Amino acid sequence: MPEFYSFFKGCFILVYIAAGMCVLLGIRPKRLSRREKWFLLCLLCAFALAVLILLLFGIEVFVTYFPLFAFLPLYGATLILQKYRGFKGLFIFLTALVWTSPLLLAANTLALFFPGVEWLRMAAHILLGLLMLWLLDRYFKAPLIYLLDHIEQGWALFCAVPFLCVAVTYRQTMYRFTYDVASFRDTFLWQYTLSALCFLTYILIVRYSQEIKVHLEALGNDELLRAQMQGALQYAQSLKKSQLQADLYEHDLRHHLQLISTMSMREDTEGIRQYIAGIEQGIAAVSPQHFCMNETVNLILSAFHAKAEKLDVHLEIQADIPAVVRVPDGDLCVIVSNALENAIRAASAVTSQPRVVRFLSRTRNDQLLIEITNPCEEEVSFQDDLPVSRQGDGIGVKSIQLAVTSLGGLVKFELNQRQFAVKLIL
Repeated sequence: MPEFYSFFKGCFILVYIAAGMCVLLGIRPKRLSRREKWFLLCLLCAFALAVLILLLFGIEVFVTYFPLFAFLPLYGATLILQKYRGFKGLFIFLTALVWTSPLLLAANTLALFFPGVEWLRMAAHILLGLLMLWLLDRYFKAPLIYLLDHIEQGWALFCAVPFLCVAVTYRQTMYRFTYDVASFRDTFLWQYTLSALCFLTYILIVRYSQEIKVHLEALGNDELLRAQMQGALQYAQSLKKSQLQADLYEHDLRHHLQLISTMSMREDTEGIRQYIAGIEQGIAAVSPQHFCMNETVNLILSAFHAKAEKLDVHLEIQADIPAVVRVPDGDLCVIVSNALENAIRAASAVTSQPRVVRFLSRTRNDQLLIEITNPCEEEVSFQDDLPVSRQGDGIGVKSIQLAVTSLGGLVKFELNQRQFAVKLIL
């Protein structure tokens, strides 16, 4: 029975580490991408290798060289196939390792009080493992992923605490406590202390993530206010210009009527028609632009329409957006502003084709459909289905993706025959 328990514990820890990594990476069995299938295959190969070594050399050799037999293959799969690189990938792997400490501590504590009752320790592994994975998914995953997606610096420091926890535990015990209860009796106090300090650090990281989220949302609201202010100023200028022109037309109305009367006496209907058309064109030229019923989008489009004119870019707008949509104004501003900003910037650099940016939008089944296309001559590559430009830092694209993801929508970036397109379903 002890040999079976040792085999069970070794296999269960490997499966648990792999499960923790899948939870943090958001891998779900029902919808696996090609990358995720390869990732799971690599995890399975690493697991099979570790089990083979466990069967051939026994638990003592397996535990002594556990980092070599288990950690390196698992981390190799993480490093090669997941979307987070460098210290970010290492942080996910170390987090999955640290999450095993409550299982080991609880099972060995039961062994101190109930020696020889192996089934109780196995039950503790399974029940506590499920509980810890649920806690990881329910309370820790979202804040940690938010930091991974939004923070680019400082990940070496984030990795320091879990790395030291894993390294010190291995250096001091060589993991003998996993099969030797007497070894655990001599070290349980500092192991509990080290584990508690590590998890307190993760709680602080979660709190830090929440503060970062509040700060970035405040920046998003500030961006919305700036866009609305710019659009409102543009609209106010149009109104002021319209009012001035209306005063001039009112002042000149008598002259217009006299001229029309003269042409009517000459029965010059064509001249009257052309004259009235010229007046209508003059009025339309100074009338405030109204693109759609939604006030927020109308102000944003007004601001970028003026910006496009300054850069000698023609912005074609067909916006059928109702006054009220289910997309919050802040997210709508982030998505539309960043997409138009990138489109106008790319179009302004075009020299061999017309500088035309097209904004098309409509609603269907309570969903907002948006498509923005622009000519593009710069080199653009795609990484994880996201465009990567040599001239940009990619922050605008990431902002669009994160906003769309938070809304449960879809976004697709395409480049076809020097025409770049952003297609959104919100």
